[in-house]
Amino acid sequence: MRKVLLIGCGLVGFLLLAAIAFSAWFDINSWKSNIEATVSHATDMEVTIKGKIGVTRWPPLDVVLHDLQFRIRGDPILTIEAVKLSSLKLVPLFRKQVSAGACELVGPVITVVKYADGRFNFESASEKATADGGTGPATPVFVASRLSVRGGRYAYAERKTGERADIEGIEADVRDFAISPSRAETLGDFSFAGSIAGKTVRRGTLTITDVRSPITAEKGRFSLDAVTMDIFGGKGTGVVVAHTPPPAPRYEITLEVPQCRVERLLEGLGEKKFLGGEGALTMHLLTTGRGNRELTKNLSGEVSLRGNKLEAYAMDVDRLVAKVEKTRRFSLIDLGAFFIAGPLGTVATKGYDFGRAYQQAGTGHGTLERLVATWQIGNGVAEARDCALATERNRVAFVGSIDLLQESYLDAVVAVLDDRGCSRFSQRLSGPIADPKLLTMSSFQRLAGPFVGLFQKARRMLAPNAKCEVVYNGSVPQPHESAEPAHPVRR
Repeated sequence: MRKVLLIGCGLVGFLLLAAIAFSAWFDINSWKSNIEATVSHATDMEVTIKGKIGVTRWPPLDVVLHDLQFRIRGDPILTIEAVKLSSLKLVPLFRKQVSAGACELVGPVITVVKYADGRFNFESASEKATADGGTGPATPVFVASRLSVRGGRYAYAERKTGERADIEGIEADVRDFAISPSRAETLGDFSFAGSIAGKTVRRGTLTITDVRSPITAEKGRFSLDAVTMDIFGGKGTGVVVAHTPPPAPRYEITLEVPQCRVERLLEGLGEKKFLGGEGALTMHLLTTGRGNRELTKNLSGEVSLRGNKLEAYAMDVDRLVAKVEKTRRFSLIDLGAFFIAGPLGTVATKGYDFGRAYQQAGTGHGTLERLVATWQIGNGVAEARDCALATERNRVAFVGSIDLLQESYLDAVVAVLDDRGCSRFSQRLSGPIADPKLLTMSSFQRLAGPFVGLFQKARRMLAPNAKCEVVYNGSVPQPHESAEPAHPVRR
C-alpha cells in the first residue's frame, strides 16, 4: 500500500511539473493570428484582437481575449470588450476552426449604418463565395456548447434621414452555438437555441422595455417564438421571424397589446395629445426586401386598433359634424386621422398636420364611445376593412385605401352615417395625405348647405324605408342617442 501511495504521489508531482513546464513554454498570444484568421474566415469580416490573450486555467485550456474588433471594408461592425472561452481545443485551430465548451461575450456593441446610397455597412463583398458557386464548407468553423452575452448594445443609424435606433442591455444564453462560413450576401450561417433579452429598445419616440423571448437560428432562419415586452403603456406579446438567405430577407411580425395606452401609441405624431384612453392593438405583418422603400412596397397583413370611451383631445366630433351638416363649409378630413394614426402610425401620417384638428372644432374635446380601425394590407396598400367610430350622437366611417409607399389616399371616403349604414353626408379624398384633394361637396351643396340638410332630414322622416347605398356594415353600431330619427335597419 505504501508503495502504491508513493507511485501515486510521484505521478501527481510529475503532472504538476509538466503543467508548470507547459505553461512556461506555451504562449497563447502566439496563436493570435490563427484565431483572427479563423474568425475572419467564419464571419467574412476583418477581425483583430487589439488586447492580450490571457490563460486563466490549464488544463482544460480557458482563455480570455480582450478588445476584439470586427470590420468590413474598414467600417466597424462589432466590438467586444472581452471574450471568455472555456475548454478551448488547440487542434481545431490548425484547421482554422474554434471549438470551445463555453463562450461568453462581455460588452459587445453592434453598429449598423445605412448609407445615403441605400447600402448597409454590413453588406460584405462575398464575391469569392458567389464566384465559386458554393455555400462554404458544411463543417462549422466556430462551435461552443454554450454561448452567453452580457451587457450588449445595438446601434442603428441612417445617414440620409438621421433616423436612429438603439437596443441596450442585451443579454443572451444559448446552447449548441455554431457558425459556418458566410455565403453570398449573408454574414454567416448560424445555428443555436436559447433565450435573449433586451432592457430598452428605442426608435424615434418609440420606447420598448423588458423585451424577452426564446430564440432559435438555423439555416438563415431566426425565430423569436414567444416575445414579451412592455410597450405603449401595456404588456405585449408577439412572434418575430426573419429569413435571411438570398435573394432578399423576409420578415414576419405578430404583436398583441390587449391593454395599451392610445396616447402612448400616438406619441410623435404631434406636440399635443390627439387621442387618449385604453385600447387593444393587434398586428400580423409580412414583408420582404432590404430597404425601407422595398419593405413598404412588399408589406402585407393586418393591423387593428379597438377602444371604448376614448378621449378625443383634438376635437369634439359631434360639434364638428353639426357644423358640417349645417353649413357644408367644414372639412371631414380630420376625422379620418382617428382611423389612420393609431394602426398605421407614422407610415401614413408623416405629412399630416395634426394641429389642424384643433382649429376644426374650437378648444373643446369629446369622447369616442367606440373606435374600430382595422386595415388589411397587401403589396404596400392598406384597405379599410372595418374603420368606424361612434360618439353619443353620431357614427362616422372611413372607406377606401391608402398607398403606404406614396403616402396618398386611393379613392377614400369619410362618411357620417345613418342607422342603416348609409351616408348622411360624406367627403371623398384623394392624393397625398399631407395635401389631399377634397372631391365631395359640389358647389350647389356648399351654397345651399342648410337647405340640403333640412331636405335630407325631411326625406328620412317621410320615407324611412327608402333605399340607400350602404357604405358601412362593420362592427360599430349606431349610437342610441342619434342625431337623426331612428329607422329600422334594412337587411
